[in-house]
Amino acid sequence: MTDRLSPQEPHILEATLDSKLMPSVPDLVDDELAARLSKRGQIEFSAFRKRRFIIVFALSVLVGMSLTPVFASLFQIPLLLAALIMVSIAGSKTLTVARAFSSRRYDQVAVLLPNTMRINTMWYPLTYFQYRKTLVIQLQLLLMEGRFAELEALIRYYWGATERQRKEFSGTPSNFFVANALAVAYLQQNKFAEAEKIFFDLLEGTRARNARVLLLNNYAYCLIRGKRFAESEKILTEALKLNRHDTKSSAALRLQMLKTRILLSKNEFQAAEDSIEIVMELATRLKEVAEATAFCQYILGEIRTQQHSYEEAKLYFQNAIEIMQSADNPNYVVLLECTNSLGDMLMQSGQVELAQKQYLRGRQIFALYLERENYALDLMRNRLDDPTHTSFGVDLIKLADRIKYLDTIAP
Repeated sequence: MTDRLSPQEPHILEATLDSKLMPSVPDLVDDELAARLSKRGQIEFSAFRKRRFIIVFALSVLVGMSLTPVFASLFQIPLLLAALIMVSIAGSKTLTVARAFSSRRYDQVAVLLPNTMRINTMWYPLTYFQYRKTLVIQLQLLLMEGRFAELEALIRYYWGATERQRKEFSGTPSNFFVANALAVAYLQQNKFAEAEKIFFDLLEGTRARNARVLLLNNYAYCLIRGKRFAESEKILTEALKLNRHDTKSSAALRLQMLKTRILLSKNEFQAAEDSIEIVMELATRLKEVAEATAFCQYILGEIRTQQHSYEEAKLYFQNAIEIMQSADNPNYVVLLECTNSLGDMLMQSGQVELAQKQYLRGRQIFALYLERENYALDLMRNRLDDPTHTSFGVDLIKLADRIKYLDTIAP
């Protein structure tokens, strides 16, 4: 690591009437809730470990008995059948959830995932790989839908689960997976300083190429969100260098999208449009067309705004917004950014009244985002008061609580 990667205080971001920036997000996960979540994670995972030890011990005894001639005929076949049935059921349910997630059927994922996670938790460690798969899907679903306060809350629970002797939960978690996810939750809530500190700490101790590419990608995105494009370009350059032989993975797609944003910030419009073509090629190969198309339409809207092609810019922004709104559970934060950008374009073109309508809509979207997250966190607080309502993070968040708010906002 070099000094240029040292974390710095980000610029203060203030939301104004004509700003495309997301308004400052309050600390939805306050200190009291954060402490309760970490403590619950410690308690429940300690109980989980004891149960897992009992299961492993019992299985070991039964396997040992099945290997003796006296009990072989009595135990071997039933044990094999039982293990096969349990793993098959868990595997089948996990595969169904994974397919639904890959197909962007998030409503279906929200319904199926909790029960699948319960089964995988119940038969852990026999279902180790299935459990890890469903845990990642759980977190990715929150991320894809812009449920960032809920993501932070769940990660704080897992922080307690992975550091059961820790007294104070501040700074950078020791678990790489938990730390990176927490930093992502921070940056998506405009807590750039907290996110940057974690990315910096993780990069200091990470040498594996894939892990560094992931961290550099997230770090660069954090700096872009903070409008620190020159610094972000340096981080992105390092990430692209590490990932230069990989041109077909999700990492390649994310890095190309960041490169497009950097080119836009430098007013290199033709290069940005060329980069958009690469983004769409990668997205088509990875079957992430909807998300990539919305991103590219948004970038083209920004480009045409800078080129004063306002009618074309308006069409691009409207296309991006329509794609975002068609999602099962829209990412309100991204939708807000695009809505306010449309307002900025209209204001720049002299269409003041239409611009004001977009800014009003942006404020309504942000209010609904806060309403949705506060509603979910209040339910979480209620469940924390009743220990029977959680089971190693499975029931802590009700994924199926998916209220369609956007219908209440005028187009």
